[in-house]
Amino acid sequence: MAELPNPITIAECPSLVKGALDRAPRDKKEGLANLLFVWSFASRIEACYFLSMIGGSAYTLAMVKYENMHPVLFLMFVFGFFAMCVDANHADWLGYGKNDMVTDAAKAGGAAFTIFWIITLPLLGGGFVGSYLESGKVKKA
Repeated sequence: MAELPNPITIAECPSLVKGALDRAPRDKKEGLANLLFVWSFASRIEACYFLSMIGGSAYTLAMVKYENMHPVLFLMFVFGFFAMCVDANHADWLGYGKNDMVTDAAKAGGAAFTIFWIITLPLLGGGFVGSYLESGKVKKA
């Protein structure tokens, strides 16, 4: 994975973002402030989602019978598929849309996560199919 040439610390982030806002043209400051808020808000909501997925997955594995796991496995599979598409796009492996903020380090991260999803998705999909079949919802001929 590419090394960042001059890493930014967590303590530096607020002043760097505020500096960008301070240097924005006067008529663009409010729009930029709203954009920066939405980015930080989306990141926080995404973190909540990931923590919820971890908790829900742990609960499902510990407390739910295999034949009843298929809804959770389906949800995880669908999320993983779309996450893989975004990661593959950032790695330049899947061409749809464009993100002008992708750096070489981000491309390397996208490639690594795409490989993770390529390995994980068949397991989630197989688990979903197996759980669904075990549930008895499929009528036998």
